[in-house]
Amino acid sequence: MSVLEDIHHADAVRVLDAAVRSGCRLITTHAVILELIGAVRKKVITSHKRQSGSEEERAGVEASADAAVARAIKIIYDMVRRGVLKIVAVEKPHDYFGLCGKALVHSGHAVYVADNRAYRHKGIGPFDLIHYASAEDAGASVIITSDAAFADIEGNDNEFGHIRVQLTGGPLIDLLGGDGGGEQPS
Repeated sequence: MSVLEDIHHADAVRVLDAAVRSGCRLITTHAVILELIGAVRKKVITSHKRQSGSEEERAGVEASADAAVARAIKIIYDMVRRGVLKIVAVEKPHDYFGLCGKALVHSGHAVYVADNRAYRHKGIGPFDLIHYASAEDAGASVIITSDAAFADIEGNDNEFGHIRVQLTGGPLIDLLGGDGGGEQPS
């Protein structure tokens, strides 16, 4: 599986292109890149359907995951090289104690998954509030993400609620050349 085959890739390209056309300065952090690396590896490995279970097959799955991660990193650094994206360092340490409190406030909820009689968590993940804190430190006005849980923070948090959220699968918000209308997917 390649990064280009990801279900969010085309929507992400559409939104990032709109942001660049709108004159937005695209930034990211090393924490975002770390999460991307983990997500790409997990997606490639879990999408593989085991055939033989052999060591050779496992090594092939690992090689596919490594190749997908390398492609993702290449895309990021190509964007940096072209001047489209800047990787920013977090200048001040985050208030992790305060972020833990926010994780309790924005805890999300359990969603029943009918086809396998299980529950899954719907809401922010372990890195999401760190991303918000980094965006706040960088003075970002918009977070672009495929993670719908981010949309629950916009307007609902006294510290981070002013940061707009552009879901890659949603209509463009006014800051990126859209009218902001339409319903955001959840």
